[in-house]
Amino acid sequence: MHQIEIDSVIRQIAVEYEKEVRAEYLTSIKKGMKKLYDFLLKSHLPNSCILMGYVRSIQSMLEAKDNFLGKTLLVIEPQEFGMVEKKIFFKLRDYDLNMEIKIGESNRLFHEWITYYLHYSDIRRYIYPKYLEKLKINTCVYCNSEFISTSHLVKQDKYGNIVKDEKNEVVIDNKGRFQLDHFWPKSKHPFLSISFFNLQPSCNFCNLWKSDDDIPFNLFTNESNVSSPFNFFLSEEDAINYAKTHQMDCLKIHFKTTVKNYDVFHIEEVYEPFKYEVEEMFWKKVSNGVSYLDMLKKSLPNDLMVDNDFLYRFLYGYYRDPRDILKRPLTKMKQDIAIQLEKLAPKIKV
Repeated sequence: MHQIEIDSVIRQIAVEYEKEVRAEYLTSIKKGMKKLYDFLLKSHLPNSCILMGYVRSIQSMLEAKDNFLGKTLLVIEPQEFGMVEKKIFFKLRDYDLNMEIKIGESNRLFHEWITYYLHYSDIRRYIYPKYLEKLKINTCVYCNSEFISTSHLVKQDKYGNIVKDEKNEVVIDNKGRFQLDHFWPKSKHPFLSISFFNLQPSCNFCNLWKSDDDIPFNLFTNESNVSSPFNFFLSEEDAINYAKTHQMDCLKIHFKTTVKNYDVFHIEEVYEPFKYEVEEMFWKKVSNGVSYLDMLKKSLPNDLMVDNDFLYRFLYGYYRDPRDILKRPLTKMKQDIAIQLEKLAPKIKV
């Protein structure tokens, strides 16, 4: 529910991701792509030439020197996706993407073979979680209502023995408690399945509901100071009625967005159980005066007050900076409704 501007820091994180993926999997990816290409070359499948061309394009995009962008497919940016597909690849038909191919004893669809040989599953499990932490993303990027996290577990072999590397250091297995969605679905654009700027961490529910739908919301953007297309709010009438009756049923959390197809995430229904959060915010916002805030400032350690945002987190349970929305669940809702309650406070008698 908040976009990340692609600046020099984010690009450096992407470069680190690229280096690690190449170091760990590039040799295997190249072998896999060659195996798929050679199989198609010898096969009598319909449109095998088209599929071979697609594989060949992936092989060329694995090396920056082999394409007009001077970048590998791992770090191309959202505004370049369409250009790369048009100039180097081509948009495959559903018929070609879903062509069933048997290699050895395994049957997979063509797009599944691409993601398989690009080691998407391994990269998602073993490499991406640490970069999620570097991006400081702790919540689903679509609903902002669920925590996502990475667990750092000591790796063990099948006998329960701790695994150590060649330097005799304990190997840590990073396991992500999240789903990895794609801005451009990997079932339709498999060449982007491991591209850093195409990966969107989400909760299980949002990933399931989105499926392969095209949702024009990319986590990453090249634009700065972009206004949010999302807004949570209470109706003024509901807020006033709640102040009079203290009935939580009066507090209906509304949500609106200009992003097409976003209704697949059922945001208002998802947020229905969080009325109690709004109720607590309501009383804190309309009853805590300046004197109470001054008292808090005096009672808390001075080093905490250096960060003025801490006071709001302490009192209201949310970050005020829009750039911090993905650090904590419900932050977008709380930011929006807090602003509204501050405006409504003079009209509400408590």
